[in-house]
Amino acid sequence: MTISTKPNNTQTKKVVYDPISLSEYSSDIYKYMKELEIKLLPDPNYVEHQQEVTWSARTILINWIAEVHWKFRMQPETLYLTVNIIDRFLSVKSIKLNKFQLLGLCSLLISAKYEETVVPSIKDLVYMVNNMYTNEEIIQAERCVLVLLGFDLGYPGPMNFLRRISKADGYDTKTRTLAKYLIEITLLDEHFINCPPSVIASAAVLLARKILFNDHNWVK
Repeated sequence: MTISTKPNNTQTKKVVYDPISLSEYSSDIYKYMKELEIKLLPDPNYVEHQQEVTWSARTILINWIAEVHWKFRMQPETLYLTVNIIDRFLSVKSIKLNKFQLLGLCSLLISAKYEETVVPSIKDLVYMVNNMYTNEEIIQAERCVLVLLGFDLGYPGPMNFLRRISKADGYDTKTRTLAKYLIEITLLDEHFINCPPSVIASAAVLLARKILFNDHNWVK
C-alpha cells in the first residue's frame, strides 16, 4: 500500500474548509457521525457465510484496490469508503470468487463518484483489469451494490475523525502523517472490520505520538 507524505492542494483545503471543524455545529455533526459509524459497520464474521471468499482473498483485493486508488490520485476517503462498501456488501450477500474483483472495482467507482471531483471512466477501470469485465458488467454490478446497500454511502471514515483530532493536536504534520499510515494498514486486517473509525483514528494518533515523541500522557 502507498501513502503520500505530502498532501495535495485538495487535502490541504479540506483541513482549512472542513465543515466538521465549524465550531457552531461541530458537536451536532460529531454526534451524528458517531451514530453513523456504528450503523454502517459491517459484520466482522461475514466470511463464515461466504463459500469462496476468504480473509486472505480480501487482503489481496484491498492491496490491489489501494494501488489503483493511488494511480488515480484519489482522496483517502475514497479508499476507506470503498473497503466499507465491500465489507458491507459481503455481510449480506455471498459472492463467487471470480466476481470478487468486480465487486472491488464497482465499489471503487461508487466511492469515487461520492467523494471525488474527477471520476475515472469505466473504460479506464476496464483497462485496469485487462478487460476481464465489460462496461455493462461493471454498470450492473454498481447498480446491484447500491440497491443492496440502500444507497447509504454516508460512512464517516477514520479520516473525518483524524481531522477533528488533528485540530485538537495543533495539526502536527509528523503525527498526522504517521497516523494516516497506521490507519491505512488497518484496512488489510480483518480484526479491524468491526472497529469504529473514530476509535481507529484515536488509537493511530496515540500510537504515532508514542512512536515520535515517547508521549504516554496524550490520552484524550
